[in-house]
Amino acid sequence: MDANTQLANDVHFLTAPLRFLWRSFLILLFLFFAPAIMLVVPLLVVHYFPGDDAIGLLKVLLGVLGPFACAFWLVIASAYPAARQAVREGRHYRAGLLGHIKAIAFMVIGFFISAAAMLYVVRSARDDSDTIWFIKAYLAVFSPIIILAGWRVLVNSFRKRGGV
Repeated sequence: MDANTQLANDVHFLTAPLRFLWRSFLILLFLFFAPAIMLVVPLLVVHYFPGDDAIGLLKVLLGVLGPFACAFWLVIASAYPAARQAVREGRHYRAGLLGHIKAIAFMVIGFFISAAAMLYVVRSARDDSDTIWFIKAYLAVFSPIIILAGWRVLVNSFRKRGGV
């Protein structure tokens, strides 16, 4: 092995942690903006490029990456009320073991519900137009978050009225 190859291998090994951090940051950005990306981009492609081959690719990407984005947002949604309550009370939020278990449970359950709902849309919406298909798929993928938000609205409105 010559010196140039050895130097290239050493530099590659030394920069691997930086590449890992950069890719992790890009994945975090994607997951954070995924609900907006997965709603706007397919509808724009369907509107401006009807019948394009990219529509099939976007359907696959929504079906594959959508449950991961849903799981990410369910982790945030599971911790948000407790963190907000801690800030309201003037203390630091610490999730503890039960908080982590709750977040993991939300993530796993949300992923499987989202994937199952997406599979249902794929099986049942074969004859729909592309725009309707993407709207149904988006609602199916993010249905756990929609259900959680609806549940929290109902519970909060029930609390504000004073209960039974």
